[in-house]
Order: sequence, then structure tokens, then C-alpha cells
Amino acid sequence: MSGGWSVDLKGASTATLVELYELLKESKESRSQAREIQKELVERAKAAGLTTQEIVDALVAGVGKKTERAAIAKEWCAALGLTKTETKRLAG
Repeated sequence: MSGGWSVDLKGASTATLVELYELLKESKESRSQAREIQKELVERAKAAGLTTQEIVDALVAGVGKKTERAAIAKEWCAALGLTKTETKRLAG
């Protein structure tokens, strides 16, 4: 990661990755790091046996508005290896 510090994505706890993602996702300078964290989180979820649908369901859990669900789907589609349209469909 840039900015004079780095994070071992494979060695960091899932909770740490989630916290880092929340901190980095809004920063233009940190978007690539946020995407790497997303990919790592998706890999961990799949390794734990979650399906893509289950991952999407977890990402949009508690989000009622369709526009907000679509925004989350757009934000995570690359990490999930899906198109925006496919991810939005899964997000409902």
C-alpha cells in the first residue's frame, strides 16, 4: 500500500481488513488499496464456503433502498468477479 506504510493482506485479520476498507473506500488516492482489500475479503468468504449469492446478501443485509443496494453491488462487482448488472441482480 502506498503512503509510506503497507499491510499484509493475507496476514491481517478479517476485522482489520474491514476497518481498513471503511477508512480507504472514500479516498481517491486509496481506491486501489480498497479494491485489493475487497478481493481479499471475497476470497476469504469463498474459502469459508460462502457462495457469491451469500456474499452479496451479507453485503446488502439491512439495506432497504434499491438504489443503495445497487450502489453496493456496483462497489463490489469487480471483487466478486461479476459485471455490475450481474451483481445488481443478485443484490435485488
